Amino acid sequence: MVGRSEYIEEAYRELERMSADERARLEYEARQKAIRDHEAIMSSAWNRGLQEGREQGVAQGRLSIVRRMLEGGASPEEIMRLAGVTEEEVEKARNL
Repeated sequence: MVGRSEYIEEAYRELERMSADERARLEYEARQKAIRDHEAIMSSAWNRGLQEGREQGVAQGRLSIVRRMLEGGASPEEIMRLAGVTEEEVEKARNL
């Protein structure tokens, strides 16, 4: 019976070691997933910010052109035709 007890203890120790390795692997995989998720979120936010910045820059550029055309004496109709802007954009530029 003493011999069996040693085998059982050895098997139990091996099971604990394997379980610990499994837990460590699962923890590692969870950490890696969290890192990948964070990187994906940050990348998406960065790209969204770049796109919004570009759109704002284009809008500001158009507004600047419209303002200069108004200052140069162009009519709203001519500005809309040449600059491809809406009447609302011309009015916005006029009110600045």
